[in-house]
Amino acid sequence: MAYSRNISYSRDTIEDIRHGNDIVEIVSSYVRLDNKSGRLFGLCPFHKEKTPSFSVSQERQTYHCFGCGESGDVVRFVMKAENYAFLDALRFLAERIGYAIPEYNKPSEADDQRELLKGIHKAAARYFFDTLATKEGEAASHYLDERGLSPAIRRRFGLGFAPRQPSGLLAHLKTSGYNEEAILSSGLVLPSRSGGLYSRFSERLIFPIFDVSGDVIGFGGRSLTDTKQPKYLNSQESPIFNKSRVLYGLANARKTGAREYILAEGYMDVLSLHQAGFTNCVAALGTSLSQDHARILKRYAVSVLLAFDADDAGTKASLKAIPLLGAEGLLVRVLSLQGAKDPDEFVRRFGEKALEEAIRTASSQVLYRSGLLRAKYDISSVEGRIAFLREVSEILAEIPSITEREVYIDRIAHDTDTPKATLMQEAARLAAKPTPVNYPSSSRARQAQNRARQIAASGIENARKNILRLAATNARVRSAILPFLEPAELVDETYKELMHHIYAASAEGQTPELSELAGRFTDPEKSAKAAQALFAPLAPLLDTTQSRSLEKCVNDIVRSIKKHNIDKGLTHLATAPEYETLGLMEAKRNLDRLYIHISDG
Repeated sequence: MAYSRNISYSRDTIEDIRHGNDIVEIVSSYVRLDNKSGRLFGLCPFHKEKTPSFSVSQERQTYHCFGCGESGDVVRFVMKAENYAFLDALRFLAERIGYAIPEYNKPSEADDQRELLKGIHKAAARYFFDTLATKEGEAASHYLDERGLSPAIRRRFGLGFAPRQPSGLLAHLKTSGYNEEAILSSGLVLPSRSGGLYSRFSERLIFPIFDVSGDVIGFGGRSLTDTKQPKYLNSQESPIFNKSRVLYGLANARKTGAREYILAEGYMDVLSLHQAGFTNCVAALGTSLSQDHARILKRYAVSVLLAFDADDAGTKASLKAIPLLGAEGLLVRVLSLQGAKDPDEFVRRFGEKALEEAIRTASSQVLYRSGLLRAKYDISSVEGRIAFLREVSEILAEIPSITEREVYIDRIAHDTDTPKATLMQEAARLAAKPTPVNYPSSSRARQAQNRARQIAASGIENARKNILRLAATNARVRSAILPFLEPAELVDETYKELMHHIYAASAEGQTPELSELAGRFTDPEKSAKAAQALFAPLAPLLDTTQSRSLEKCVNDIVRSIKKHNIDKGLTHLATAPEYETLGLMEAKRNLDRLYIHISDG
């Protein structure tokens, strides 16, 4: 089996960065830690809890939450807390201690292009920002004054102005070291039909768009002239910019640690709300919310408050966003903007306190949708009431929790003078699903079977985690088990992929970096699961300090994994092809003869 692996930084570089950043100091900037009987505890920053279960070990330079199971070292903590990829977390920690990172591998052409575009956009952002303060930018500055945006918020978001002629931007970018070919590839300056050049953002107020790391990846521009051009214009799609995967304001909002995000429609909504202190506000870039947007929000929040414009288009946008966000497991509420057309106007007209109250009393998506139905139908008429009850019951049937459903039924029944029983019966009928037939068996036997299954599942889960941890941290174990244990034998998709990465490191003669291994997973749940396997302490019975004990432990673990898989396969003998049956029987006979030798070197 052949494995390959791309490495960005050397092992020595990673260790230098890790050793230069004390985990207690890093964690303490996010969590208050108290010393309890020689151990440091605090409230977990990764899940809600009232009793501290988040432990930090100064000696081992690791953390572990006994509540949610999240574990890791200082690099993993920064990855989780800041939602950084492994390399971004390393750079963050390196910059913190003033460590210059030497590049290990030559970047690919795609990486070079991305870095080139980011550099051009950064230089362009500086030009636009400086131009706002010149005579050319007076109209844009006057517009911002009228909108009540302070100099501080303009600086924080890097607002700027793009003049009509592209000559100034071209000269600035060339002075910054970029040739015309590179500048044209950015899409900021474009060739005209007459053979000249023109600026994509001509006479526009500029809103730089940042990625989560704070790099400028695009721009939004608002027209300040009465032309036939679109009022708002975004950068064109590029290797660094995809508007369906970018949320305006996220680079600032994610630093708040808020568990509920306000999702607005436009740039001005975000700026106005951030200025008013609601720094957990983000917006889609003038486009409808996408599933990618919802997934991004899920990384940071557990709840989303929709604050779209108070018109028909805003209502349609809310109704479209609700199922997208719900599909990612996010709770959804909807803000009522009575007396204003959008959040920007609301906070400027009524103030921060009024917005705080509106947020506090915002409706759940269930009551919001039922309210729309009540406005749609005349429930004083027979036809209108029937239509309302039919559609509102469909909404109620979506709620999986019976208790939660009954709470909403109480409220809707009270508000519409409808018998509770009617709503409960109709919602239950719509939510009903076929259930499997339960053949009679003794309650005690059933409980015993359940306990046996739980014990077996727990045992094999621990065996998989332990072999992953041993393989990741011990080169002798990696070399010894490679010919005997296939990643597929770990069954679980996360564990299989993790073992592939560990074996890849072994094939390259490298020692895998634990945080980097966990950071290879883009799915947050898989990344957390990988980190638990890699950083959780080994089972107490696994004494790996002596070579013979280590060898015995590895053999016991590998045999238990293989035996579990064989036994599971044998339970389906009746329906399995003959060649599979014979293969499983032969594998079981050979299992007792299996022995993995671990070298002392």
